[in-house]
Amino acid sequence: MTFYNEDGKLNKWTMNHLNNWLNNNIPSEERNIIKKKIILFLYENPELLEQGFGWTAIKKLAEKRLKNCYIIKLSPVNIAIADLTDYFEKGMIITRINVPKEFRGKGFGRDLLNQILTDADKDGVTLYLEILASGEMSYMDLEAWYMRHGFKSWNGILRRKSHAV
Repeated sequence: MTFYNEDGKLNKWTMNHLNNWLNNNIPSEERNIIKKKIILFLYENPELLEQGFGWTAIKKLAEKRLKNCYIIKLSPVNIAIADLTDYFEKGMIITRINVPKEFRGKGFGRDLLNQILTDADKDGVTLYLEILASGEMSYMDLEAWYMRHGFKSWNGILRRKSHAV
């Protein structure tokens, strides 16, 4: 059985199977993000589907909850945001946690970090970060804040090993 059309796109049967599986297994608010990751994965690894390994790999990929971007809507025009990216295939590095000045000190940064920590623990992912102080908090304040959340000094940056659930 082939999973792709002649033009290299996933065929209708494959997309229907994928959509059914997503609808039955993934919460609705996460479905589009997971679907995009899966489709990209399938285009990058077409041989896996052809060899029969694809659906197992897809299920593993879809079970991962750690995202690359976390957002909290603060007002119609303001968001708090955190970004992550791959860290040399050792885990993920937090590249930014930003809360607009007028919303700081109200727990939004903590809420973003807690979402990241929860997802990292569910996925068994080690987190890394490099502190770049901005705003009112000094480097030492930020270092203490991250350490209260389980980060430890490691090779000139901070690292938090997963507390896998």
